[in-house]
Amino acid sequence: FCSYLSDILKSDLLSFFIIDNEIPSPLIIKGNEKPSEEELNSFKQSNSFEHLSSKKEAYLSNHIYNEELGCFLDFSTKNEIPAEIGVPLFSANEKAMLMNNLNVPTESKLFGLLIVKRSKLFSSKEFELISRLVTQTGAILWRLYQKDK
Repeated sequence: FCSYLSDILKSDLLSFFIIDNEIPSPLIIKGNEKPSEEELNSFKQSNSFEHLSSKKEAYLSNHIYNEELGCFLDFSTKNEIPAEIGVPLFSANEKAMLMNNLNVPTESKLFGLLIVKRSKLFSSKEFELISRLVTQTGAILWRLYQKDK
């Protein structure tokens, strides 16, 4: 899923984190250039992680250098990747989502995060499609994740 999404979006970096005990752990990092281990470990202190875990809603930032939302700033500056979308994934399966009109149930906890970065700016339409697709796909991923636990 991550490779396919990265190819479609022509992303420069796609990161998928699993959240365990409120600690994000990178599961998939796709891109020609990748953030350092130090930058990945500092993700928990980023405004992006804070936003995704507290607000539990996706965000779009096309100028992470000038805005408060954005992660891996040194990496992004060095590689000229100003555009970023962050999408939270929740502990809700397909049935729970359907019972809630395809919205995430309020009692659902955060179980993963997807960060997509690229040099080309994202349109609001792309953001809307990506955030919906990833949120709904997250329900399937949650079910599969639960089977493997």
